[in-house]
Amino acid sequence: MILKVLTIILLTAMMAIGCVDIPASGPAIPDYEVEMRILYLDLALPTATISIAPGPDFTTYADLPPGNYGTASPYITLSAGDKKLFVKGADPGPSSLSVDPDQRGTLFVFARPDTTTPRFVFLNERYTFGPGGILDSALVRFVNSLARRSSDTSNISLDLKRFSSGGSASANGIALGGTSSKIRVPKDTVMSFYLTLAGTTTVVSDTIVVTGASNKDYTIVAHDSINATTGKVRFVRFENN
Repeated sequence: MILKVLTIILLTAMMAIGCVDIPASGPAIPDYEVEMRILYLDLALPTATISIAPGPDFTTYADLPPGNYGTASPYITLSAGDKKLFVKGADPGPSSLSVDPDQRGTLFVFARPDTTTPRFVFLNERYTFGPGGILDSALVRFVNSLARRSSDTSNISLDLKRFSSGGSASANGIALGGTSSKIRVPKDTVMSFYLTLAGTTTVVSDTIVVTGASNKDYTIVAHDSINATTGKVRFVRFENN
């Protein structure tokens, strides 16, 4: 009797094993991607194309859609992780870039007057699966992309001032390729900013007005060079959406 029971248990187990659906291969690797737009800010490149290769081997380069100076491209989807990239026809060799997955942001392409100035900087705007901005406020940050004048022996750094606080500094010493932290502008509040040369009272911008609104997130880029006649810089302003 015991032998008969054991035989039934063994046969039942074998039938259960035979019914298990064992996949022919392992689980699919999830797609780790980023959404990226490109903003060209090198005056010497009215139109440019970036060639990019993903890691870990960095051997297969592909061209991204070309872009024009001072304008941001549409967002494109790329794989996340480590990359090598260069501006075709302009860079002697590739630069390194690493982007975490699920990020949505802007790749800034700066002029590179020396080897210490970064050519590429990626600024994250938000996660791809989350809303932008914050409730009942706008966020704004400033980026320095000023070209040197003939009289400049080094890159130009900027201080960001805010009128609403009596001209007190909101950010000091924003270097070329650098960015301020995000500044919160409450809903229905108007804040006015201006830029000075770092460590001085020399104003180099017109008034920059930002109005607070829910879930708005802006980036304002000072670019080109300081105009010899007006003493002011140009701006490109866009919403991070």
